[in-house]
Amino acid sequence: MPKNRHRRLLQLYGEINELGAILDAPKPKDIHPHEWILMKDQLYYMRQYYRVLKQRTDDTEN
Repeated sequence: MPKNRHRRLLQLYGEINELGAILDAPKPKDIHPHEWILMKDQLYYMRQYYRVLKQRTDDTEN
């Protein structure tokens, strides 16, 4: 895997974790509860997906 692709993957993984920290905070009043739950669910699956991708790229480099 090219180094810049791996670097970009790590950058996206960090951004997703930052978003996760925001979504782990209490729900803002201007967001409907079901929208909040959908966002949290989508982010959960994105975290899982990038975690697997990161493991695969780490395994191929070693």
